[in-house]
Amino acid sequence: METICDGEPARTLTCPKQNVLSTIWASYGRQHNDICIDGEQLINVTCKVDFDTVLSMVQETCDDSNTCELESSKDAYGDPPECAGVKKYLQVYYLCKSGKVLVPLVPSP
Repeated sequence: METICDGEPARTLTCPKQNVLSTIWASYGRQHNDICIDGEQLINVTCKVDFDTVLSMVQETCDDSNTCELESSKDAYGDPPECAGVKKYLQVYYLCKSGKVLVPLVPSP
């Protein structure tokens, strides 16, 4: 599992050669008070963006690629009203599976 705190640089997820990423679960918000702690943090552990929405976004970015770059930010995933003032984080659980790396086709002019 990869955890990226708001404000941290983007993180690259990478699988070994000839393997591709497969996202199993993804969450953005705050469900634990002991992850991505900030001294002035409001401890709200019921703050989250819809799981299916975040999972779909991460899958679209990463799945079937050998590598992808993710960041944790409200600009990327949204900021529900109950999350105001809460330092959030992105958690992603993924597997590397055997598979062909898909390369997007570039249309001919």
